[in-house]
Amino acid sequence: MSLATQIIEIIFRTLAINSWCFLSVAIEDAMKKIYPQEDEISISQKSEDIRSEVVREILHYCSEMKAKGIDPKFFLSTDKNEIIGRSYVFDSDSDKIKLKKKNLENFESILKVLEENEHDVFHRVCCCFLLDMGNYVEETRLSKDKGVDILIKTRICNMIFQVKHWKKPPQMEDIKAWVGKVKTFGPKPGAALGFISLRTASPYTIRESKTLGITLYDGERLAYHLCSVIETPTSRDINKWMIKTCKKCKANHCDIKNRGLKLYLLK
Repeated sequence: MSLATQIIEIIFRTLAINSWCFLSVAIEDAMKKIYPQEDEISISQKSEDIRSEVVREILHYCSEMKAKGIDPKFFLSTDKNEIIGRSYVFDSDSDKIKLKKKNLENFESILKVLEENEHDVFHRVCCCFLLDMGNYVEETRLSKDKGVDILIKTRICNMIFQVKHWKKPPQMEDIKAWVGKVKTFGPKPGAALGFISLRTASPYTIRESKTLGITLYDGERLAYHLCSVIETPTSRDINKWMIKTCKKCKANHCDIKNRGLKLYLLK
């Protein structure tokens, strides 16, 4: 079995249903499993060397499955970001992942599932996602030097869902007002990010999970903070806020190195 095939098998086995991540992150995670003794620099170099072969094999697999009339379940965007997704609706014309609009009914059923699966990390993750009007997330990351560095190439968030346990979820008018004031986030004005907490299983914590990337807990508080119309929070503001509230990880939460933040879109 080739190295590329081993990597793909690990990615397909570990990528959660209805989730996506940057291919580079997925490859590195897989390489760490294959070469557990290697250091970060070596893993990063090997991952870069094998990347093009992994891309070719994934695209070949997807094409082969589609030709047989079988849903491949895994999709790869072929733009510069190369995002690998599982169980998404794939737009073959634009090679981008379509983000489906969800409604409150979906969330009611999800909350029920969460309550029944509290032991499962995937079900306990605070859903962190962005809904826009046709664009997609380019990159969101937590960086060591800037604390929370949000880089999103997108247009206005057209909706942030109301979760029933929010006391006062931000309304569409609030979001529009906040987006209009954004000057510090993203490569261009108009970037908006929505953090939705489906269940705060472990409040005030941020941690990195080997299989799920970055897991955010207590996302609802961060969402309300981000969408505040009182002031436009800067990266520094959010970092201070997180240090203040993330009691369990204080100094550690900024040690996460430029990892792609996985977005979980639940059906």
